[in-house]
This record gives sequence, C-alpha cells and structure tokens, in this order.
Amino acid sequence: MQISGGNINSVASNSGKSGDISISAADSFKVVNGANINAKSEGTGNAGTISITAKNGEISGAEVNSSTQNRGIAGEIVFKVANSFDLKSAIINTNTSGEANGGKISISAKKLQMLDGSSIRSNASNIGRGGDIDLQIGSLLLLRGQNSQNSRSFISTNAVSGSGNGGNITINIPNGFIVTLPNENSDITANAFSGGGGNIKITSVSNFFIEQRSREDLIRLLGTTDPNQLNPEKLSTNDITAFSQISPTLEGQVILNTLYLDPSKEFVELPTLPVDISALIDTSCAAFAEGENNKFNVTGRGGLPPSPNEPLSTDVLWTDTRTRAITTQQQGKHEPTTKPQSKPEAIKIAPATGWVFNGKGEVTLISHASNSNGIATPPASCPKR
Repeated sequence: MQISGGNINSVASNSGKSGDISISAADSFKVVNGANINAKSEGTGNAGTISITAKNGEISGAEVNSSTQNRGIAGEIVFKVANSFDLKSAIINTNTSGEANGGKISISAKKLQMLDGSSIRSNASNIGRGGDIDLQIGSLLLLRGQNSQNSRSFISTNAVSGSGNGGNITINIPNGFIVTLPNENSDITANAFSGGGGNIKITSVSNFFIEQRSREDLIRLLGTTDPNQLNPEKLSTNDITAFSQISPTLEGQVILNTLYLDPSKEFVELPTLPVDISALIDTSCAAFAEGENNKFNVTGRGGLPPSPNEPLSTDVLWTDTRTRAITTQQQGKHEPTTKPQSKPEAIKIAPATGWVFNGKGEVTLISHASNSNGIATPPASCPKR
C-alpha cells in the first residue's frame, strides 16, 4: 500500500471529536512525497486515533498527525510493524498547542531508522503536559541527521512553554542498540520550560554516541544560566535530557538500563618484563651466617626392602625385634644372592668457577658461576671466617 502526494484526513473544526483512521497492509505501507495522514482537531474537541499495521513501513517526506490546536486532547498514533520501519524526513506528531495534553505515540518494530531529519514528537506549548512515547524495538534504533534546525533527527515530549510538565519516554530494546553518529544533534528529550521535567527510561544492550545530560551540564557546556538558552538543541552533541529550564529542583528522571559492559574497561595491564629472580635471593652476609644455612638430610629408604620378598632392611629408623626371626626363616628358604659388583663411575673433573664457605667456615670450590642457579657467592663485604 502506498500513499504518494495525497492526504487522508479526519479533521474536527468545532467541538466534536475527529474520527479514527485504521490502516492494515498485508505486506508494506508507504507514505511518501508530501502525503499526510491527519486525525486532528482544530476546535475544542479531541483528536482521533491513527493505527497502522504492516510487515514493513516507510514514511518519506510526509507526516502522520493527530494533534490539537485548542482545548482538545491530542489523539493517539499506533504503529505495529513486524520488520523494518524507516522514517526519512518524516514527522510523527501528537502535539497540542492548546490547554490539553499531548497525545500518545506507540511504535513496535524490529528496526526503527530515523533518517534525514525525522522526528517523533508529542509536545505541549501551553499549560498541558507532553504526551507519552513508547518504543518497543527488536534490534536497532538508529537516529541520523545533520546538525541543523531542520535536518536533525530527534524524539521529544517537551512542554516547550508555559507551566506544563514534560511527558514520559520509554524505549525498550533489550536485545539491541541505540545508534547515533557524533555531532549530529540527535536528541531524546522530555524537558519543560517552567514545569517539571518528564521521565525517560531506556533499556538496551548499549547506546552509541549519545549520553545523558543534566541542567547543570547544559549550563557548563553552553556557558549561560539564561533559562531560554538551556536547550540541548543548541549543542551539536547527541543528548538525553529531562529537566526544567526554569527550576533546577524540578529535574526529571533518566534511567538507562544498559546491559552491555565494555570489556576493555576491565582489562588489567600486566608487566611485560619477566621477574628478576636475582632480586629474590638473599646475598647479604646474614644469608651465610653460621647456624642459619638450609640443610638437606638423606635418611635412606625408610626401612623398605629392595624386593617385597625380602625382609625389612636394617636401615629403618626404629628397631623391631621381629625382623631377626623373619630374616632367619626366609634365609632358610631362599638361596643367598650376590649382587654384581658395579663399576666405579669415573670422576668428572670440571674447572672451578667460584667458591663458597661450607658449614665449617672452610672455602669450597664450585664449578658454576656465582650468578647462576647454584649456590651464591657471599658478597665481598662479608667478614672473613
């Protein structure tokens, strides 16, 4: 289904309510080339509801409008798109310029792409409150535009003048992202002029190049305390704000439930140089002091015989009188065995490369350097023994 250059209107000009508009497309719907879908009120009555359902949607250079200009309440706009919903220089509007509140905007889609200065807005410009905006997105909310008045993409439910309060914005993308590009002035706002700021709640995996800012942040970045100038639109950055321009005590609430943790922020830099083991070895005189040397005692096999058929050997650390009787009995049953004489190992002679003191204070030559893994040489400053 495509609407190109034409209008679908349901407009109330007096006290009556404008009618509702419902569109259900089997596949895709497009509103392009300056076309408009209107269910608005120009009198004291309320605006109607616009409901559109399709698999894919596109609004390009066109507007969907359920606003009011008097005391009537702005209508509701509902989009249910199964896959991709693209806005290109498009406006979805439930503003009110009278005394009533802005209307509600609800959009569900797998992807919502706001391009070339598109906007979703439910603002109030008198004593009314900004409307509520509810976005249920599957994987991606993309805001792209340019840093200019007419080319930036934004989502707003502001009370732009008077004593009204900002509305509420809920963006739920539990398995996806909000993506903007730096310095394109793509804002998400629920501000008020003299009333209280609204509430913004965003749930996503991560948000790129867009950040929350308070009233104090704008004072610092804009360099002014003039309430008329405290507008995030005057910054080139992409901002999320919910505050009162007049009163610092009427700040709204921004809740960002970001599920993604940047692993790079959890990295711990480890030293690239290996540990110098020489610094872990004590080479002071105390390391060679008398009575403080380490010892290694060889105690034998602990009484175990060479074979299970032989009795316990006599090198046990305790005396058992039964071993003599067992030895006599087993010697009568087995022929004595003689061990072959082993050839003496040749003594290897190596040149001495260092010296140390032994436990008696005598000099002992060693065949490896003092800075090797062997026994360390005492410092030259140690007293001779």
